[in-house]
Amino acid sequence: MKSIMTIPGLKDVLVTKVEEIEGKYALFIEIPKRSPICPACQSITSKVQDDHIQKMNHLKWFERLTVLYYKRRCYVCSCGKRFSEKTSFIERDQRFSKEWHSYDWKRVKRMRHVFYKREAQLNEKQLWELNRYRSLSSQLKMAHELKEAYCEWFDWAKTSNGFLEGINNKTKVMKRHAYGYKRFDRLRAKILLTLKYKEVGLHLTQRL
Repeated sequence: MKSIMTIPGLKDVLVTKVEEIEGKYALFIEIPKRSPICPACQSITSKVQDDHIQKMNHLKWFERLTVLYYKRRCYVCSCGKRFSEKTSFIERDQRFSKEWHSYDWKRVKRMRHVFYKREAQLNEKQLWELNRYRSLSSQLKMAHELKEAYCEWFDWAKTSNGFLEGINNKTKVMKRHAYGYKRFDRLRAKILLTLKYKEVGLHLTQRL
């Protein structure tokens, strides 16, 4: 059974099947068959060579994650050119719909201060936002868990990485002032001399 449903970010899409898989809505969709123009010879063709299923994440639907299984057709022209049908909601070989990118990634960028704060210091609304976007991206969830683990380690060790960050900053300044170095050992000697490791630095410069 095929039906045209109004789904946020999707227009004139045929929904062939709706399932619930592991707490997520799985929508099997396709678009009506058309007669596209060949990008090579600019002629109209309607011959379908084959099709494949493209899986992508979409906006939440009724506060549940939505996964789209899009049946994408591949057309073939009389000139021999093969090309996929174009849609307004997904690019080729992408794993997220355009609406997911335009809404959620902008939203994540605006609320990055929530990810910077410690989880124990978040209020109820911020904690809800954090859990929402961590559930949308496994990479984002892993990065946040690593950040929390590093913060806990620094709290336990009663130390800071400020000294190391200062060394990194001085090293970058030296690279900019010199407009680059041809040899790594010269750069290393310059770093050691600048950071007051004179004995090691002099030993390296004498060897050079």
